[in-house]
Amino acid sequence: MTSLLDSSWATPALATCAVALVAYFVANTVITYRRLRHIPGPRLASVSQLWLFKVTANGDLYLAVQDVLRQYGTLSLPAQGVGY
Repeated sequence: MTSLLDSSWATPALATCAVALVAYFVANTVITYRRLRHIPGPRLASVSQLWLFKVTANGDLYLAVQDVLRQYGTLSLPAQGVGY
């Protein structure tokens, strides 16, 4: 008995799904960036949530948000999809 992954169609189907998933995330990031690019904030924060993850992991989120608010004003974007 052969498994589903041994089929001749499984590898191209999995590759197609992986490419579609990556394309979705890239398109979603580009659309979100274009929609929010007029709001000031750190450059990395406008593209992904890595900046927010980094400052949260360091335990400095409250200090980073204070710095963003001080530097960019009351309407700022400290992370993609997160506005203060």
